[in-house]
Amino acid sequence: MTDQTPSGQTPTDQTLSGQTPSSQSPSSQSPSGQMPVPVAATAPEVTRPGTVWFWLLAIGVPLLQMLELIPGAIFFNQLVSSDTDPSNLVSAAFSPAYLVLTLSGWFIAAVCVVFAVLDWRDLRHRGIQKPFHWAWSFFVLVIGWPAVYMIGRSVIVRRRTGAGLAALWVFVALQVVAFVTISIVAIIAFVEFLSVFADGLSTAGNVL
Repeated sequence: MTDQTPSGQTPTDQTLSGQTPSSQSPSSQSPSGQMPVPVAATAPEVTRPGTVWFWLLAIGVPLLQMLELIPGAIFFNQLVSSDTDPSNLVSAAFSPAYLVLTLSGWFIAAVCVVFAVLDWRDLRHRGIQKPFHWAWSFFVLVIGWPAVYMIGRSVIVRRRTGAGLAALWVFVALQVVAFVTISIVAIIAFVEFLSVFADGLSTAGNVL
């Protein structure tokens, strides 16, 4: 006699029907029958998006740009008071005010790159995957301010943690203040230059 299963079929019949125990296991197919969807790279919920370096970058750079007005005003005053004398112009070009004004621009660029590196490193230590790379901070050499890194970094951190735009808004507000201040000073300096230039033309006309 041939043994039968409770369903009335022999093991041979089950094999011929193409149904083996392994083919009926739940693990052979995914529940939905689709490939698994990759999970977005998010940081832990307790991750703080702001670093001390990023806040220093957001606050310090606009303040340093406004402080540049001091040596800039001194240098401009030396140029105006030189009365187009070549010797005075040469001495003004090598004055301490001009040296400070030139070096301050390079100092601000170096500060932007160094703070971006430190900020990028801290974000990685906090578990934020693939933060905005610090090399984008080199755009400060092209446009004169770290807007590219500030915006890109804030957007990426926002996607990873759901927060991190506070420092960006502070940076934007301070940049607006710096732009308005520099514009006012530039207008005043231009008006003063026109006044001195007009006085020079009047003096030359009287001599002729």
